[in-house]
Amino acid sequence: MMSQCRKPVVIEDPLQKYIDGLSQQVPAKLDPHVYHTAHVAYNNVVKTSKSQGFIISGESGSGKTHTTKVMIQYMLQLAAKRNRVAAGVSGAESTTIAVKIENADPVLEAFGNAKTRNNDNSSRFGKYLQLFIDVDTGAITGAEAKSYLLEKVRVVQKATDECNYHVFYLMMAGLNATRKSALHLDGKGLDYFKILNTTAVRDEEEDRLTFTKLEKAFGVLGFVAETVNSIFQVLAAILHCGNIGFGSETNASLDIDDASLVAAAQLLGVDKAELRDKFLEGGIKSRTPAVAHETRNALCKYLCVGAVGFGTLHIGCFVCSDRKVHKRTRTDFSQVRLRLQFHRRKGE
Repeated sequence: MMSQCRKPVVIEDPLQKYIDGLSQQVPAKLDPHVYHTAHVAYNNVVKTSKSQGFIISGESGSGKTHTTKVMIQYMLQLAAKRNRVAAGVSGAESTTIAVKIENADPVLEAFGNAKTRNNDNSSRFGKYLQLFIDVDTGAITGAEAKSYLLEKVRVVQKATDECNYHVFYLMMAGLNATRKSALHLDGKGLDYFKILNTTAVRDEEEDRLTFTKLEKAFGVLGFVAETVNSIFQVLAAILHCGNIGFGSETNASLDIDDASLVAAAQLLGVDKAELRDKFLEGGIKSRTPAVAHETRNALCKYLCVGAVGFGTLHIGCFVCSDRKVHKRTRTDFSQVRLRLQFHRRKGE
């Protein structure tokens, strides 16, 4: 009895199929795909030296984030192929830039995406991404990412069955005991922090693995350990601020030794008494608990916007200014206090 020899199943790579088919002198006729759009735009830049643009839009869960990834991946592969056959071009340098661009995604998604009712990875901010192409060689020489219209309110208020931004959950799942202790997070679970409470189910092991990818991406993009730790300090401060309460009397009150106040002040590098006073005092009279809560929430939102902006700035430039992160955080915090005081006085 003879057994038949089965031929191995060959799965064709659709990305390579479009690169090869559309790169022919007479382009192959292929089914409509975002690869085709990306191919045409890339070629137009190289041939005409004129910028090309895409607007990727749609309702939540329609695939905007994934489509962006797919198009960027295609152009990176197309540029790599063209770059390999170009004379005198360093393939190693081009590969390094491509790796950095690909590693920008984990950072952008951690800080700007959240789990919602319709989408486990919903972008809650707008992104403007630019790729820079050398028209002589076809090589992608750099990238820049800008964020705008971040859904700030999600940091302090969300639907009960939705989640806050991914990075908070990744941090809680991925940091080791020593790093958690430094951020006053040791012994505390998700339920401890009010702004993280949710009925949505999260996979802690998946969050832990994603956190590992995030830290790897930080390293690829040039974030040194001190910078990363400073970012986590700001994020942890937001968590602690979210737990600060102001009583139920006519005038807001807050104990100077409140654990959340002490932790937030230490992480932000400010005096706990000064922080408390800025929450409680509004010009010549004390604030009500409701107004104090609004002040606290404004600080949380402002710090979150600063963290997202700081991250995308460094992603865009592929440069890390680790020595300035603490100074910038404290400067931003001072601006928050001045703004809050100014706006409060205008309303009195």
